[in-house]
Amino acid sequence: MKIIRPDDVEPTVNPNAMEHKDGSQVHRRILSYPDGGPSTIDVGYNQSSRELDIAIPYAYNKHEYCYNIRGSVRAVNDGETVEAGTGMFMWRPAGAATYRVSTADNYSSICAFGPARTDGWSHRLPPEEVGKWDGDPAGKPQPQFRSLEDVASSPFAGARASGTIIHRKMFDTPHMEVSHTIMEESASLEIAAHDREDVYWLESGAASVTSGDINLMMNAGEFLHVRPGESIEALAVRGRSVLLRWSAPAAA
Repeated sequence: MKIIRPDDVEPTVNPNAMEHKDGSQVHRRILSYPDGGPSTIDVGYNQSSRELDIAIPYAYNKHEYCYNIRGSVRAVNDGETVEAGTGMFMWRPAGAATYRVSTADNYSSICAFGPARTDGWSHRLPPEEVGKWDGDPAGKPQPQFRSLEDVASSPFAGARASGTIIHRKMFDTPHMEVSHTIMEESASLEIAAHDREDVYWLESGAASVTSGDINLMMNAGEFLHVRPGESIEALAVRGRSVLLRWSAPAAA
């Protein structure tokens, strides 16, 4: 397992995106298959320094699972317009189309893909395929949005908890589980090894992570990648902390 700091990751630039080229939007692949990451999940960290208004329809050939860190985004999708603010979660099933995106100043998000993107931008569908659907209209894939208020708390599966912990599983699909966990002062988790790739992000607070001879300190804004078969003997927070996890099956 390892800690990943966003500032240590070089941006990935889409040469066709003016906002990437002029630096007003910075996209970093925290976990990237072409750079040795797993094939079932990758994670992107996105920051925008000014308002953006992008009217270029897009959809992906992979599932996308996002969390809004700060700011808000207005997304014009098939048949609906959604205003998603700070703390909102989104699942974009493969093929689900968005036709326009507008953001406010200083917008940031984390988006994981399952399976992982195999290169820079080939996961984007060709323009002629965006929004195309030949099946039952009721089954056409649509982006789904959820807030914490939409999801009841549940036990942190596969873990032994100590102290006050509020855990919510925001999305649970074959490709990805996304969860949000609030850990009060002195709370801790002992997380058993399993056959999954786990990526944690500490939104606030601080935590120590112990596994055998490994002792790590995780600060707010940092990621922790835990590989299949690795266990966490103790994830102990220092002060009230908020932890997110994107979890994908290990490669067969």
